[in-house]
Amino acid sequence: IKALPALISSLRKTNDPEEPLAPSNEMKRLEEKPQLSSLQTLTIQLCNHLEGNYSMGNKKGLYYNMRHYYEFLHKDLNEIIPTTFHIKKGKADPEFQAFAKEFNYNLANVAEEKCSESEVSEEEDPGQPGEEDTNKDTTKTNRESETTKCTLGNMNIWIVKPGENTNRGTGILVSQDLKEIERYISDSSHTYIIQKYIERPLLFHQRKFDIRCFGLITSINGLIKGYYYPEGYLRTSSKPFDLEDLSKAVHLTNEAIQINYEDFGKFEAGNKISYADFQAYLSASGGKHKDLDFSKTILPTIKKIIGETMKATYRLIDQNRRLHTFE
Repeated sequence: IKALPALISSLRKTNDPEEPLAPSNEMKRLEEKPQLSSLQTLTIQLCNHLEGNYSMGNKKGLYYNMRHYYEFLHKDLNEIIPTTFHIKKGKADPEFQAFAKEFNYNLANVAEEKCSESEVSEEEDPGQPGEEDTNKDTTKTNRESETTKCTLGNMNIWIVKPGENTNRGTGILVSQDLKEIERYISDSSHTYIIQKYIERPLLFHQRKFDIRCFGLITSINGLIKGYYYPEGYLRTSSKPFDLEDLSKAVHLTNEAIQINYEDFGKFEAGNKISYADFQAYLSASGGKHKDLDFSKTILPTIKKIIGETMKATYRLIDQNRRLHTFE
């Protein structure tokens, strides 16, 4: 519509100037029609959030909804989520008492654990897959080294996160000290999720990583659909993985955390690698994961879990079925 006057003018110039083009009734109508603003011509408005997105967007919401979903299916949630407690009212919360009981039970098992020399095998080295750890502290005694390996699977380490309204690694604590955890969850500004820490993760060059992947939920004309994006990336830590050092630099791979340390970007640009680079690392490692196909083994499991989070929450998000929204 905006270009129409210029078009008419152009048409007129192509004719004899002494005999100007007589505009048709349709052209007169279009010329006289007022121009619409860009806002008025926008017939579809998209919103990049879903109402009720906290059902899957914060840690406590996701935990409860996945728990209910798995209970409905008569499945064990611990297949995909470590042992988890949600603390609402500090150390007086019955859920915290249940956590303390679990903590002390694990602590007793660690204290009683015995480990023969044959049980400490090279394959159990946390520096898998199959590479030598050049960052080991060789000043430790053999007794300490063997004890560390022996208890590696259950050193009673837990990770504590605010249950809501935080991201980018804010407010996270990794600890094996019950008193420290008790003090931490006494802050009433949040509820808290306490989870058993994964003490034997797969590592990339002796360093921890996480997998950043993407799912999309759309709600259009009352129909909710879920999608999965096949590409993503890994975020790496700048420090070697070490269960005797529970600092954020070692254990939290959020960029907002890692960027504060001098080794950020030293090993990988921006502490990130592609799926393809990770697969090349696995294939070249020569360890027990050299035949692991990341795209056929790990990614399908991730896709399945993302789908389950959507199934567990789709009745709770966008209940008013707003038009054209997504998350």
